[in-house]
Order: sequence, then C-alpha cells, then structure tokens
Amino acid sequence: MEDANQGRRSCADCGQHRRPARPIHGEECSQAISGCHGRPCGPKAERTAIDILSVRVPAHIVSGYDPASAKERGNGWGERVMSRPAALAVVGALLLLAGCGTTTSFTSSSSSSSPAAGAEPGVSTYLCSGSTSDELLQWRDDSGDLNGTYEFAQLSGQAPSEQVSSNSGELSGTLDGTAITLNIGLSQPLYGSLSGSQLSLNVPQSDGTIQASTCNQSSLSDWNSKVAALGSQASGDNQGANQAAAAQASASASASQESSAHDDVSTLTHDTNLSGDLGQLGSDAQATDRDLGTTRSDAANGNGDQCINASTTVYNDAATTVYNDVLTTVYNDANTLANDIATLRKDIGTVQSDQTALSSAGLSGTPGAGAAVSAAQSAIASAITTANADIDHANRDLSAAYAVADSVGTGQCAGDGPGNSPSGVNHLS
Repeated sequence: MEDANQGRRSCADCGQHRRPARPIHGEECSQAISGCHGRPCGPKAERTAIDILSVRVPAHIVSGYDPASAKERGNGWGERVMSRPAALAVVGALLLLAGCGTTTSFTSSSSSSSPAAGAEPGVSTYLCSGSTSDELLQWRDDSGDLNGTYEFAQLSGQAPSEQVSSNSGELSGTLDGTAITLNIGLSQPLYGSLSGSQLSLNVPQSDGTIQASTCNQSSLSDWNSKVAALGSQASGDNQGANQAAAAQASASASASQESSAHDDVSTLTHDTNLSGDLGQLGSDAQATDRDLGTTRSDAANGNGDQCINASTTVYNDAATTVYNDVLTTVYNDANTLANDIATLRKDIGTVQSDQTALSSAGLSGTPGAGAAVSAAQSAIASAITTANADIDHANRDLSAAYAVADSVGTGQCAGDGPGNSPSGVNHLS
C-alpha cells in the first residue's frame, strides 16, 4: 500500500520545529505553516551550531553589571544558576519589562554615535524595551533548536553619577509552532509564544506571580538607538541632578546670607545701647566733684603744723586723689566708651554691607536694618556729646584741685603745692 505520507513535507523541512495538525502537500507548506515565515519548503538544509554573537553596545558603555543595583530596582527573583553576573542582568531586564521592577530616576553619561548595524542573515532579532533598561535577544533556529545570545543594557547608579551598564551571555531554547522556551541562565526556562513579529514571555515575579513581557522583532540599529537613548537619559538625569544640587546650594547660601544679615542687625541693635558707659562716666565726674570738695575743705586748715597740711594733705588731695579720678578712672571709662563706639561703627558698616550684598543677590533687605543703622548713628552722636561734657567737668575739677593745692601754702610754706595742673582727658570723636 502506498505510503500515505509520501510526497508530504513537515515544518521540519522548512527549518521550523513545528508539527502540522494535518498533512500538507507540496507548495501548500509555506502558506499553511506559519512557523516557516513564508520561506519556500524543501529539503531541510544542513545547519551548524551558531557562533556566539558579539556584543553590539556603543563604545561608551564600559561599566559592568551591578547585581546590587539590579536588586534595588526590584529585579531579584529566584535562584540564578549562571556562573557569572550576566544572568542576573537578564533577570533584571525581564522583570523591568514585565512591569515588576521599580523605576528610578538616573543621571546621564554622554553617548557617542555609532554606525548603523546591518541584519545578519538567518538570525532572528527581538528587542525588549523598558523605561530604564533594554534587552536584545538573537538566535538562529535549527529545526526548532534555538541558539544565540542576549545583550542587556540598563541605567545604573544614582544621579549625578548615573551611567549605562551592559552585559551579555548565551541564549538557548526551543520553538514548537508558536510555543517558545528560552534559557538565559536562570534556574528555570522562560516560556512564551512567538507570533509573527511579537515575542511574549511569561516572567516569574518575586511574589510568585507571573507577568507577561513583550518583545518586538527589531534590528541591531534599533538596539543601538535604544542604548544611545539610555545614555541620553543618563546625561539628562545627571544634568538635572547637578542643576538641582546647584539650585539647592544657591538656596542654602541665600538662606545663610539672609540669616547672617539678620544676626548682624540684632548685634547692631544690642550694641547701640551705650547707657552703661555713659552712666559710668557721669559717676566718675561726680566723684571728682566730691574729691575737689575734700581738697578745698582740707585747704581751709591753712599751712598746718610744719606745713604738713599744705605740703602733704592738700597736696595729695589734688595730685593723687583728684589726679587719679580724672587721669585714671575717667580716662579708662572714656576709653571703654570709645572702644564701644568703634565697635558700633563697625556694626553699622557690617549691616550696610549685608544689605548691599542682599540687593546684589536679588534678595530682600533685612527688616529693620535701616532703622537700626539710624538708631546706632544717633546713639553715637549723643554719647559723644554727653561723654565730652563729663570729660570737661572732670578736667575742670582737676585744674581746680591743683589751683587750690598751690594756693594753700603761704609764708614759709609757700611753694609746697603740686604746681601746674596736667592736661586732662581728651575729647571723644
């Protein structure tokens, strides 16, 4: 009996490992068997194992895959069995593409343009794209046995040090009709379907669920464009992060500048109070008044026994007590006030400089700064007037005391006085 299968051809004859549901004769094969993808049916051609495809990542991608970074992006799921980190890269890519991985903002590394890559005859190319990663799957089909490579690129690191990391590894699998199985170094193969230009893979998630990841038939030029886009995204992220950092630094500097100006106004307001210095000088002048009175009282006793009253008591009243009242106490307290006035003037200059700097930086002036400067200037003028009046008062007491002491000695006691009065305390200015 004639063999019923004589003259019939299976999908295997087309190079696609798919078994037809019914016998197909002759030229019907290429039309009825979708796995043949429109190729003429005929005797199965001899095929050899595919050479490992070279990585086609632009030259600027030089960093290695970082498993820790992938884990942070939500890429970890299940045990890996590949002997190198490349397998982990695939897991990260598929998880991201399936929507499991978290999306993070990253920075940029500039990418150089690369020449367009041409298609390789007999190689199927699929591109799986995500927001922060892309995966290139390439294989040759040897009667349903798939052999090839994957290439993976993703954003890694954090802006402003974000960059594109890449890795690659071997791919194997099977294709039976539209059912596809891919081994990419994981603890279990990935199952899915291949329908025309679309590849769908069921990707296990870390929570035990399975989500579909879709890849589309593409070209090496598309892959290079995707990797370049990741580089541009990293560049944009890095630039944005640097700009944000600069803006934050500027805002911080402005806040610090405003705070410093406010503190300077507070210092000026505090230093404007010179009442303590003025009160002390007023008290010093009253002390010279009292000691001048003592000098006059003692002088009323005349020469005294052996001129002791004129040459010693009254002399010391004028040349020691009143002298020290004026040239030590008043002098020192006037000098203290002069120093405080100098500090206040410096405070005024600081506040004025602060306001000029704030205006130059486009910032608002410190509230109350102008009023504080005016109040300080008025306080200085008033303090100088009051202090100089007290200084004049003390200097007059000094001159009067010396005059009394010089006039008390008469007769044989004449000339026992202190002589001419020394110069008193200078005015403040």
